[in-house]
Amino acid sequence: MVFLKNKVKKKLILGIDFGTTYSLLATIKKERFVFLTDDKKRYLLPSIVNFNKDKILIGWEAEKKILEDPINTIISVKRLIGRPLNFIKKEFPILPYIIEENKDGAILFHTNSGVFTPIDVVSKILRFLKDRSFKLFNQKIDATVITVPAYFNNIQRESIKKAAVLSGINLIRLLNEPTSAAVAYGLQLNKKGIVVIYDLGGGTFDVSILNLNKGIFEVLATGGDANLGGDDFDIILANYIYKKSHLSNKCN
Repeated sequence: MVFLKNKVKKKLILGIDFGTTYSLLATIKKERFVFLTDDKKRYLLPSIVNFNKDKILIGWEAEKKILEDPINTIISVKRLIGRPLNFIKKEFPILPYIIEENKDGAILFHTNSGVFTPIDVVSKILRFLKDRSFKLFNQKIDATVITVPAYFNNIQRESIKKAAVLSGINLIRLLNEPTSAAVAYGLQLNKKGIVVIYDLGGGTFDVSILNLNKGIFEVLATGGDANLGGDDFDIILANYIYKKSHLSNKCN
């Protein structure tokens, strides 16, 4: 999550942590960062979109459809954005979606609401977060920073930028997730020294080593695993339970 000090009065600057499992939104008020909640005072938004015939559901409402309608409920899209179909089939062989590759190499989800790319799915989540901000402040968003994993390649970064444009967000920067944590840590506590920051999320694992000195930081090294996160722990546990249960292969 990135927090930008707003030096110009009445301008609204947002930081978006677009996560594999959940996303989060924050801004600066009176020189302190605050998280923006929904009408039920929830900070987190599940990064999930359900495409049904009547309506597209996002977040908590979409989460309710995971078991009921898995084919049309896209979860963990962050792991799929900017990836070719052969990579996805190899790394995530049990995905329930109906997917294919278009002529440009991007994957397509075939849903009850139509055909969508991962960029389309991400844009709907980002627009939902943008609308949350507008409901709270009744004010146009002047600028936004979105965090991404440190190891994201150029195609993945460009895909996030395209999703931001589709959502109507004025994106001024993508910032690596461990670096953004260091920025917040250093600016809030005025720390200095060598720090190691790791970010183990729902689908990704990042580590960065930084030299921090009174709000100024230098990235010394970064690393991570694109296919390691809470989703993988869930899959391992599910497979373990499945094997121990001696259920037939016909089990859904």
